[in-house]
Amino acid sequence: MEFSIDTGTSPPIKSQPYRVSNAEGDVMEAEINQYLGLNLIRPSTSPWSSPVLMIRKPDGGIRFCIDYRKLNAITVKDCYPMPLIDDILDVLGNARLFSTMDIASGYWNVPIHPDSISKTAFTIKFELYASDAVRFV
Repeated sequence: MEFSIDTGTSPPIKSQPYRVSNAEGDVMEAEINQYLGLNLIRPSTSPWSSPVLMIRKPDGGIRFCIDYRKLNAITVKDCYPMPLIDDILDVLGNARLFSTMDIASGYWNVPIHPDSISKTAFTIKFELYASDAVRFV
């Protein structure tokens, strides 16, 4: 299974990076180094580019996020119907066991189709990177 981004015939979207504070820049650099070390991202020369947002967490920390809103706006939407919650509850009503799981890191386990990797490109300062796996955003 590979994740694919269908943008139809749309030309590449290119956005300039957002300004960040020194503290945000330090977090950004640490995240990039971690992702490079884990082979989750790679340097890129893609014509596509989305900016990075550094978001303050409730605990005062800083979260690294990529602003894919412009890419999302041109992405062809899947037509797969979402089930109604009532139908799901009807099916679960007869279950004897339930489990929960934290899937936040699970997203990194879904590879991106080679034709879509360039569309995941993001800009930080003077560098451009692309993701090899689906990010939790």
